Amino acid sequence: MMNEIGPEVALSEFGIDTLHETMPNGEKRFRLRRDTGDGYVLTVSGDHGAWQSSHYHEHISEYYLVEREWIAIASINPVKHALEIEFIREGATFCVAPNVPHNVYLPSGAIVHTIKMNSQIPSDWIPAPELDELTKKICEAELMEVSHF
Repeated sequence: MMNEIGPEVALSEFGIDTLHETMPNGEKRFRLRRDTGDGYVLTVSGDHGAWQSSHYHEHISEYYLVEREWIAIASINPVKHALEIEFIREGATFCVAPNVPHNVYLPSGAIVHTIKMNSQIPSDWIPAPELDELTKKICEAELMEVSHF
């Protein structure tokens, strides 16, 4: 027989809590977080496709699994110093290593699972405004032109 673990015990004994919220871009995020900074996020896109906020992590690796639709992940190639955009189809995965500024575009209807691992501190989210300047002006129609879907 299984015994339920309530939120108070999850937090006090295991350092695990939840945070569910609607982001400024309309996404719904449902988080399961450890006090180490590791965790899981289920992201459901908003009514319209949108970019998230560009950022990087010093320690965290992020693993993305696209459940429905597709996502675009933008980053700056450290060798070429150029914007690169990768398209991840439904059912596929993608990993972003630590210290890689990135941004994610989700079209309407997208559902994405993200696992955050290898954190050494509770908060490891560092903004990357220079990448926001490049990505936030790219609309979904322009993404579709280069996606090869």
